[in-house]
Amino acid sequence: MNEHLTDSSILQSQNDHQPRRRFSDIILVALLVVIVGLLSWNMFRVEKWEYKIEAVNDLTFTTDINKLGADGWELVVARRASAGPVDTDAKPEFSYEMIFKRRR
Repeated sequence: MNEHLTDSSILQSQNDHQPRRRFSDIILVALLVVIVGLLSWNMFRVEKWEYKIEAVNDLTFTTDINKLGADGWELVVARRASAGPVDTDAKPEFSYEMIFKRRR
């Protein structure tokens, strides 16, 4: 008979914990659904960009590029360019030709 009471008390104890376990399982599943939903939404979102080409002079380079960055433009590529022929006696003017992008 003691064995029966012991088994009964064990079953009662297990039954007392089932509602809490179900609740925590429901919370866990809900969190997983929210996380997967947010990741999926970000993955399939189409980003739109606008592009801008700038030629920045050496003398104003730092000021110009900082202003573009403050306006939300991100540098994609830059190359050194000259505004005149390099093979003559005239001194060519150099600048950086840059392509910028930012989200619309």
